[in-house]
Amino acid sequence: MLLRKTSSIMLSIAGCFLIAAGLELFLLPNRVAPGGIAGVSVLVSHMTEMKVSLWLFCLNLPFILYRRKFVVRTPLSIALPLLGVGAFAYALHPVSALVEEPLLAALGGGICLGTGVGMILRQGGRFDEAETAVQRLPFLRNPDAVLFLANLAVLTAAGFIFGAEQAIYSLLAHALAYLTVEIGFSGLSPYRRILVRSRDIPSIQRATKSAYYVQWFPTDEANQAMCVVHRSEAAQVRRLLKELDAEARTVSSLEHARETIL
Repeated sequence: MLLRKTSSIMLSIAGCFLIAAGLELFLLPNRVAPGGIAGVSVLVSHMTEMKVSLWLFCLNLPFILYRRKFVVRTPLSIALPLLGVGAFAYALHPVSALVEEPLLAALGGGICLGTGVGMILRQGGRFDEAETAVQRLPFLRNPDAVLFLANLAVLTAAGFIFGAEQAIYSLLAHALAYLTVEIGFSGLSPYRRILVRSRDIPSIQRATKSAYYVQWFPTDEANQAMCVVHRSEAAQVRRLLKELDAEARTVSSLEHARETIL
């Protein structure tokens, strides 16, 4: 148990470093802004000349405090991504950019950002809390549309602040970050991780274990668990979950990324 916990913390720290490296060594020096809180932090940091680590902390903190009303999570899963990314970003700020070409910066920064976010998600933590907080606002009928517009606004602002060409690189970085979450979250193994949300998790776990070889892991949120299933059986497991609980929601790693990267 101690070894597993230590390994989880080390992987989360590695994910924090990758996010910070993507921002400080690739995106920010080359004026490329991805979506989400990370992109907003890059833009505001450029305009105010204040370190991006400070803005990452300040902009994420209100969303974390809001979500605490709905989600029970360990203090470590809350504090480690927030403080870890901020600390690494602060330490890497004086380091020179690894590349000075915006295209290469978008590629390197997007891959680092997405992979780092995926690694943190795999350990049960989160980095960008904005979307998951917005999803719980009771007065929003279509939060996905609101989040899409918010993300579009960030990328449009990057075009106004950095120029139209930089906006294209920003869009590329955001797309790569979205796609490479799969690498950090599931790795290159033949197994897929699926987040399951249901009011009857224990019954679902018993049924799937008897029908398929499914491994289950708890999360810090109520009525939610993570299952690991072979990719060839993922579709069958999803269908079985729906048969067991019509209201159950299954979220793959890429879909889970949408709740973390705006």
